[in-house]
Amino acid sequence: MAHERRAHAYYAPAELLACIDSLVGERGRSRYIVEALETRVRNDRQLAALEALMAAPPRTSPAAWDGQDAAEWVHNERRKLSQREIAREAEHPVGGVAAK
Repeated sequence: MAHERRAHAYYAPAELLACIDSLVGERGRSRYIVEALETRVRNDRQLAALEALMAAPPRTSPAAWDGQDAAEWVHNERRKLSQREIAREAEHPVGGVAAK
């Protein structure tokens, strides 16, 4: 923690404090409570982010997928890539001589 402030004004059931003391000892109570609060804040923030994500409108599938199964789409994309590579090689040959 970058900045710490004393905030020791809380009331808790005696049974809860006794349980905490049995786990960490009386001298470890404050650290335990701070860690529990940090965990709770982190969880609440994650839950809020998840709820915001769930409330967002659903994403639609890309137009490229419409009417195609995955294997067909991958096959078509690889064919397009191969055709671009062939065209690029014809324009800029490795050996310096253009293909005819």
